[in-house]
Amino acid sequence: MMAATPSDMYMNFLDASVTLGATSTDVVSTEIATGLSIRGGLAFLIHKIQYKMFEIGQAGVTANIPIALSTRAGEGSVPELGDQGCIDAALVDVNAGAAGAETRITPFEHGFLPPIPVASPKIVAYATCSANNATYQSGKIEIRIGFTTVKIDSKMYTELAETWGFAN
Repeated sequence: MMAATPSDMYMNFLDASVTLGATSTDVVSTEIATGLSIRGGLAFLIHKIQYKMFEIGQAGVTANIPIALSTRAGEGSVPELGDQGCIDAALVDVNAGAAGAETRITPFEHGFLPPIPVASPKIVAYATCSANNATYQSGKIEIRIGFTTVKIDSKMYTELAETWGFAN
């Protein structure tokens, strides 16, 4: 990740990944440190989030793979878009017929205009799969967050903390 400064002119990228477990139906998560804090005086303005899926090639294995980014850690299920702290959510629907998996285009991207302000010290990536099958076990989902930064004061940090449901 490039070092964020209060006068970012160009987009920065924060890269992370989340890997499905040995039992692919388990909810897995990865914490992504942002380096933001109430004393730091900066917030991210998230302009886009990209997801890149692992290749799924086995015929006859249909599944849904929900993915979410949240400011809240320790969730027992993949957050839904309307849940407090959920920044973004996606659902990959794999429809694998007898001839093989349906073709998907990856990476896919969610863009935000205006950008989403976030000042959380961490962002947590969550994923799971509706089918426990060797095709999905240990499947890696890559995530790329495109952001710029903006100066904020402690009052704005508190507002963002209340909005996203995090505490520093």
